[in-house]
Amino acid sequence: MVLGTIDQIQFYWDAGMFSSTSSALAVCEEFRLLLEYVQHICMTGRKSDDVEHPTIQGAKIDLYYCEIEIEKVFVLVKVGDLKRVYMGQLTLGSMYTENQDYYQETEEWLNATIKKSNLISEVSQTTRHQVSKKFFKNLVQLETKIKSDL
Repeated sequence: MVLGTIDQIQFYWDAGMFSSTSSALAVCEEFRLLLEYVQHICMTGRKSDDVEHPTIQGAKIDLYYCEIEIEKVFVLVKVGDLKRVYMGQLTLGSMYTENQDYYQETEEWLNATIKKSNLISEVSQTTRHQVSKKFFKNLVQLETKIKSDL
């Protein structure tokens, strides 16, 4: 999803949909801050509830890296007896279902995907570094392109 987001920013730049160079670079900078925040979460293995003070740690979180581009964005939620799947749509909206068959199928698919992925939170420092380096390199390339198109 990270590289897909960078590609989307570039698409909007190439299509002339930003009002100015500074607007496009501001979006890149905000995305950089988000990547740095996620990088911090990967190092600590804890979600930070306070973006301004990321050392205040929240719930434990496991982040995995998978080379496969997953086309659907979804969140699997299991709290007590509640089992729900949230699905992102092509727009900014989302929907969810509590259908247990769908939940079970999604959970099985997710577990199979996790087995093929690398855990990068708290462990796998080398892999985490390589993944971060790849993402930041692509973002820098986009920023360079935007600046050179002046």
